[in-house]
Amino acid sequence: MAEVYTLEAALRDQLGSAHSRRLRRAGRVPAVLYGKKQDNLHLSLDAARFADALRHHTRILAVALPDGRTEQAVIKEVQWDELTDQVLHVDLARVDLKERIEVEVDLRFVGESRGVAQGGTLEVQLHALTIECEAGAIPDEIRVDVSGLGLDEELRVRDLVLPPGVEVLHEADELVCSVSPPRAAEEEEAAAAATPPQAAGAEPELITRPKREEEED
Repeated sequence: MAEVYTLEAALRDQLGSAHSRRLRRAGRVPAVLYGKKQDNLHLSLDAARFADALRHHTRILAVALPDGRTEQAVIKEVQWDELTDQVLHVDLARVDLKERIEVEVDLRFVGESRGVAQGGTLEVQLHALTIECEAGAIPDEIRVDVSGLGLDEELRVRDLVLPPGVEVLHEADELVCSVSPPRAAEEEEAAAAATPPQAAGAEPELITRPKREEEED
């Protein structure tokens, strides 16, 4: 289960990009807390603490407000600076820990497949899974055991082992990963398939020059 982090929040009395830049220079992250038919709260969070929460795959925050209240919130969106990887803004949505919500959880592939041991390549098509579960029971990750996969074998969503109470929101036959054969073997098979049967082992046909009429007489 994902850990619930407690973060102390300060109220923002000013809005706008200039004030947000000043907050970030001071080591704070602008944030907004909304939902549950309550007023939006414009907040700032400690940047280092929030980064630590992200490193631990935290999805739910216990937001400690200046008036002494603590609100449970799910991290809905994080805006990043594409050049510096600095967090620019955070959207937090109020949530009840028993409420079922939709979230995206990373897949973690474990084990070495039999096919990879034979020279094949594990090809991953799905890196994260969209699921529905209780907000207080969001898994940190979903483990995918690939040790049983041989060459030319695959896993689909229906093959995944999910934690109790988790519902997957993908088509059951969506491809998760597969093991492709070694490239050299694929090329040899393709070349063999393209080679006419006669060329594969039959002796070449001897073509002779037809006799001229004077030679036949």
